[in-house]
Amino acid sequence: FIGFCHLIPGTREMLEALSERYPLLLLSNFTHPSAAQNILDNLGLRDCFEVVLISGEIGYRKPHASVFRLLVTKLGVAPAELLYIGDDPEPDIDGACKAGLQPVWTTYVRDRRLPLAPGMAVAQHDNPQCPAPRISSWADLLRLLALQPGDEPSLP
Repeated sequence: FIGFCHLIPGTREMLEALSERYPLLLLSNFTHPSAAQNILDNLGLRDCFEVVLISGEIGYRKPHASVFRLLVTKLGVAPAELLYIGDDPEPDIDGACKAGLQPVWTTYVRDRRLPLAPGMAVAQHDNPQCPAPRISSWADLLRLLALQPGDEPSLP
């Protein structure tokens, strides 16, 4: 499975730029924590996140409210102060919204009709039920965050 894991172009640069301004946390629905950790290591992303939460360690999966509460607790902010970026409408966007977080729906893979890795869930709702800004690139995210010119990393 690890061989099917590829970064969206500009991911590392985007995470490095954002980590200078914001604490970054990762919430994954992986059942096997060691597999998720291996993917982070192989992609060179582990050091980009202050906290990594994996469902297989927590005992609950998104969209369960407890995983989002744990994310908020780890960050130490009010839910409404946390921007949550996800690609799966129901567990990510609707789950974050119901937990009081500010969701952002990333549709990079969907918009480009990229194939999912074998074993990945393919059934997704067409759109989230909760209204959320939609981004199709990391440049869209940086514009959404209104980073000042010169703050943006060079993204493909």
